[in-house]
Amino acid sequence: IKTRPALYMERRLGFAYSELAENYLLAHEFEKAIESTRQSLPLKAEGELNYNLDLQTQVLGLLHTGEFAKANTLGKRLIKHTEALGDDFRTMVRKYIVANSEFLMGRYNVCDKVVTTLGVEMADREGWGFGIRLLGIMTQIEREHFDQAEAAVENLRKYVANSKQEVEFRQRDLLILQILRQLARTGFDFEQTYHDRQRHFEKICSGDERYQWEVKTPEIVVFHEWYCCKMNGTEYDQAKAIKAVEAARAKMERKAVPVVFEGVQSSS
Repeated sequence: IKTRPALYMERRLGFAYSELAENYLLAHEFEKAIESTRQSLPLKAEGELNYNLDLQTQVLGLLHTGEFAKANTLGKRLIKHTEALGDDFRTMVRKYIVANSEFLMGRYNVCDKVVTTLGVEMADREGWGFGIRLLGIMTQIEREHFDQAEAAVENLRKYVANSKQEVEFRQRDLLILQILRQLARTGFDFEQTYHDRQRHFEKICSGDERYQWEVKTPEIVVFHEWYCCKMNGTEYDQAKAIKAVEAARAKMERKAVPVVFEGVQSSS
């Protein structure tokens, strides 16, 4: 590459845009992340590893800005590229991302079909098993298949209990599991469970970094915002949910900043 300066500069520019896109995604500047990937993708060979990584960033950015249909279309293209490389693990992750797009479009039956095909045992190596199982539970609840949802909650409990040595679960994940177990005990009474586990909700809604939603985790749909929408009978909105996460984080950060008062000296 270095013997061909134009190609060398093109590759460097592509990687620079990729890094920008990743940083914008982490900063929740999703429109800028999408635009950066649109700049980087033409500078790379379609279907190669780094091209696919940028395309995945674009798909996530589209999901978080409410462009679910576009995310779904690009996600399916990404899956084909990944399958062509023989990368089973990343294929599973990208099918899961597409399943989230189906969920967010309200296509719960399609989402369920995708989730049931995912290799959760393979996912367990990287900790994606929790996210896949959580999405499966939420999908069964949306379908009002409560017996299946209850069985899936128990399956999630067993998975966590059996995987603690191999998987480092987030504190948020463990609180979500406790909420789901109580939800199943109450016959999926969302309001009763909210009152029963109010302290758990206070933590996962708080903006505390130990419990907050993070963009680079398998939890794509913001669980506590989805839960509150179910409880209140309102429609879940991914972009608004993330804005609520950002507001909670900003509130927590303001509390953490020490207030300095200038002393008033008294004359004697």
